[in-house]
Amino acid sequence: ASQQGNALWFLTVLGLDETESAGTLYNNWGLVLEVLGRPLDAERLIRRAIHIGSTDGDASGVRPLLLNNLSRVLRELDRHDEARTFAERAYAQARASGDELAVSQSLLNRAGIYRERGDLAQAAAALDELAPRLARMLPPGHVAFAQLSLEQAQLARARGDLRSAAAFHDRAV
Repeated sequence: ASQQGNALWFLTVLGLDETESAGTLYNNWGLVLEVLGRPLDAERLIRRAIHIGSTDGDASGVRPLLLNNLSRVLRELDRHDEARTFAERAYAQARASGDELAVSQSLLNRAGIYRERGDLAQAAAALDELAPRLARMLPPGHVAFAQLSLEQAQLARARGDLRSAAAFHDRAV
């Protein structure tokens, strides 16, 4: 994290701390902190990136991947209503702009949010939309298929279908 701090210091000294480069730095730094188990710090940094990238200071005009990144962190913090709102905004903006990667990532994230909220039908619908997208976009064996299988396993488990859950877990591995 100190390298990001140094980079931010240089951007600030150069007067570039409100630029797209700074926003990218905040987002990436937030993602690192999320992986390191510091979701509160990650949220703060990703929100800063969104603020920099927005046209109105409230996420308008922000890249959908940033919205989805914030949604994932909020989900980790068990703030599912807010996570759902950002994931759905990410999905809508990604579809409108034709950003297939962001559509796919938001579908996977939305499926998990819906499942965790107990809305298994919406979770299944998101996964049903995601599976053919991944098949069109990615080569067989891509890690995204393991993520899909893992989410399918968790959905099957939530439905009480342990046999299918085990099969999806095996496929994920």
